[in-house]
Amino acid sequence: MIGNDVVDLSSSESRDIHPRFDQLALTPAERALLPGCAEPHRLRWQFWSAKEAAYKLLRRMYPHTSFVPRRFHVLPAPAGARALVHHGFHVVQVQWQAGEDFVHAVARMTGDASRAPGIIAGEWALEAESPATISRQVRELALDAIAGRTGLRREAISVRSRNRIPDLVTTAGDWLGFLSLSHHGRFGAYACFPGRPAG
Repeated sequence: MIGNDVVDLSSSESRDIHPRFDQLALTPAERALLPGCAEPHRLRWQFWSAKEAAYKLLRRMYPHTSFVPRRFHVLPAPAGARALVHHGFHVVQVQWQAGEDFVHAVARMTGDASRAPGIIAGEWALEAESPATISRQVRELALDAIAGRTGLRREAISVRSRNRIPDLVTTAGDWLGFLSLSHHGRFGAYACFPGRPAG
């Protein structure tokens, strides 16, 4: 299982946040870490991206999962590049990939590493403007990257979405792996978990 989320740290949406955003989106423990942090702006959006990525993963498993940000509790590791996200009885492992102007969270269930060759992920600066064009661009860039990193023929792979949840499939419709796509501001990102579906 996989989930991901990317945040453009320089976008106006990220910088001009509502005064009550932290209170509504973050848990008290998460808020307590912001004042002593060297980069509170980045940490805030690391928390948010981890919650979004965990939500996408859990929604794949449990379609009725709701995104209530404060119900996703992010516990960052001391090194800062990893975290555990708790939601009810579920624990999701998150790893952040970061650039100067973005954070990209990739989530998987704890223990998933033994079930598949591993996660591949990446992010890019986008050139498109309309949301529909951006979505198409992210899909195409993801497929190009996956083909390049797995040895699959680009013309033989595609994306299939059900209930807005994407999967990597062959052009004939055979399942190849879990896929998660995200875009925000100037950035798009993907995460792919090749393997066999549970059951």
